[in-house]
Amino acid sequence: MKKLSFLLAFLLGLAGGLGGEALVLLRGQCAQIEASLRSDFVILLVPPQDLDAAAQKTMEDKIMALPDVEDVRYVSKEEALDRLQRKDPQLVDSVAWLGENPLPSAFEVRLAPQGFGRITDWISSASSISDWSDIRYKSGEVKAILQTQFYGYWIDMVFGFGAAFVVLMAFCVLWISPHHLEKRLHTVAPALVAAAGCVCGAAVTLATASPLRLIAPWWSWPSWASQAGLVLVLALAGWSLCAETS
Repeated sequence: MKKLSFLLAFLLGLAGGLGGEALVLLRGQCAQIEASLRSDFVILLVPPQDLDAAAQKTMEDKIMALPDVEDVRYVSKEEALDRLQRKDPQLVDSVAWLGENPLPSAFEVRLAPQGFGRITDWISSASSISDWSDIRYKSGEVKAILQTQFYGYWIDMVFGFGAAFVVLMAFCVLWISPHHLEKRLHTVAPALVAAAGCVCGAAVTLATASPLRLIAPWWSWPSWASQAGLVLVLALAGWSLCAETS
């Protein structure tokens, strides 16, 4: 009976380690992809004409007063052309025949993470503070950022419900058989076996996923806190389910 209990605890930890580590890994990749997309994303507010230093400062203060603004910066047409020259010199050479700088001066606005779900309302608010000649942003990047945020929140919710379920299961087991409480508290072997199974499952998941780090710039190893949390939850699950028969 004790061998069966240990086997069940190990298999429980192994299965949980495989699936749980996969979710932990995906959560880290979602966070890295979101951060990369947000670092590249800006909203360009193009004024109808070039502004002097005082007007720039006044407008920056008005934009910073809008909700969910993380940063705002005025970029002159000369600076914008210099950036483009460094990024794509061939494109600049192809428009040089125009004889003048075709790029407009603009305010570059970066939003806080929570602002992307309300970007339509934000654009409406920004439109009310000035008669902009143009407002530009990449709607495809907004959708991608919102998707990665959703996946991250969803994985967090799954982990939260899973951990809460395991804790509730442990309390229910103790409440149903309170006369075995002292025995259960001193029987930690199933918890250790389940933890060992979790470590093995997590190692297999990381080993099979690690080649991605060679081609994915957003690769991120799971944090030690998430690893420890996964092991503790599965150890508690193994103890709750298997301590009675050990």
